[in-house]
Amino acid sequence: MPAPVTPLKSMLAQIDHTQPLPFGLLHADEHVTVVLYPPPREDPQPPHDQDEFYFVANGTAKISISGEVREVGPGDAVFVPALAEHCFQDPSTDFSCWAVLYGPRRTADA
Repeated sequence: MPAPVTPLKSMLAQIDHTQPLPFGLLHADEHVTVVLYPPPREDPQPPHDQDEFYFVANGTAKISISGEVREVGPGDAVFVPALAEHCFQDPSTDFSCWAVLYGPRRTADA
């Protein structure tokens, strides 16, 4: 069982920024995955097979979802449907967000 409270600073400290997709894993099981994601300047993430919510923790960025670009900042929640092309653009140096992937896994064929 995870700790009842996980400080943002401790999650940020465990992230390996040398990885193409740096993130800190908070929780994962067959139903839901929760990570802290500070995207690199060029966000290479592929579409996911589950619906996803991002909750912006720090900083500012733009997010492109299926070609539509929006600005986001602390406190914003962003929904990305499964299989949608998406990426963060121009993240500030302190940008990070919680990502919650959940729901049924989908394929492009379904």
